[in-house]
Amino acid sequence: PDPTPEPQVVPGDINQDGEVSLADYAVFVGDYLDCRNTNECNSRSDIDSDGKVSIKDYSKFLDIYLRAR
Repeated sequence: PDPTPEPQVVPGDINQDGEVSLADYAVFVGDYLDCRNTNECNSRSDIDSDGKVSIKDYSKFLDIYLRAR
C-alpha cells in the first residue's frame, strides 16, 4: 500500500490554503496583535520559530509574500 503523502508546507501560507496571499497577511496581523497585546502567540505566524510573533516575522512574511507575487 502507498503511504499517504505528507502535505506540502508552503512557507508563509499561514491559513494553509496552498498559496501565500492577502488572506495569510490578515491572519498574520491578527496573530501579531494578539501576541503583542496578550502575550498569547499563535505558532502558525511565528515564521522564525522564536516563540513569539514579532516584527521579524512580519519582515520574513513580507519577503515571502512579495516573492510569491
